[in-house]
Amino acid sequence: MDCITLFFSDVRLRLEGDVPEVLDALRIVWSLAEHPVIESQRDHRMAVVRRGAGIEVHVDGVVLESCEDPSHALALAERALYHQLHTWHAAELLLHAASFQLDGRACVLLGASGSGKSGLCREAVRGGALYMTDELTVTDGARLWGIPRAIQFDAIPASSVPPEWLGGADVETYRLLDPEGSPCVVPLVPAAETPPAPGPSPAAEACLFELSRGERDQATPLHSIEALAAVHRAALSPVGIDLGALVGAGRCSKLTWATPDGAVSAIRRAIRDC
Repeated sequence: MDCITLFFSDVRLRLEGDVPEVLDALRIVWSLAEHPVIESQRDHRMAVVRRGAGIEVHVDGVVLESCEDPSHALALAERALYHQLHTWHAAELLLHAASFQLDGRACVLLGASGSGKSGLCREAVRGGALYMTDELTVTDGARLWGIPRAIQFDAIPASSVPPEWLGGADVETYRLLDPEGSPCVVPLVPAAETPPAPGPSPAAEACLFELSRGERDQATPLHSIEALAAVHRAALSPVGIDLGALVGAGRCSKLTWATPDGAVSAIRRAIRDC
């Protein structure tokens, strides 16, 4: 069997299988997780294997997902992996948030789907930021780190021409079927564009930004109570830790943005002023 070793927080995952196209895609999507962000303390195993004409996904020897149509194998494997990520982070807080280190500070981007987290994360990295994650930020109350994957954007029809702003994105690797059964592709930002941050950041020094689209690029102060509410909205698991350090006064902003470069400039100004 082909095999990949990936690191998700303190988990070392051996990912293996006999479905090469799925393992190859997962290797590209998760290549930034091939080196640990924090020290590994747990080992788990996941396998994507053929069973007759179908596919099974095993986690630690238990069948977690299965399907009869091999064209769904990649989506099936990713669904199983995300399920496990929630399980493995039960003691921390898993956030649907992008994050990066810019000018020595961890920056966390909060907002609903479509608010621009992935696009602004890519723009920040292009400007010299160190990538943490475009989707899954983790905190234990004292530290903050990301689960790094290739930056992803919303799926587009496989036969379409990618929009100009997706220039340079990989539109070949992550192919799957949409809910209607039509072929589509998830654009990925190549790992070479996204130098990873070396390790976790102090939560007490992080700057939080709640995103919304607007007609100008500006960051205005956000009260700690409002920031705490935004963190709760982004939580992918029950909040069972003290978030006081993360939402400290003077480090939370409402970021209204119109252009990616203007938004990153506004983030830099907010970091400088906090």
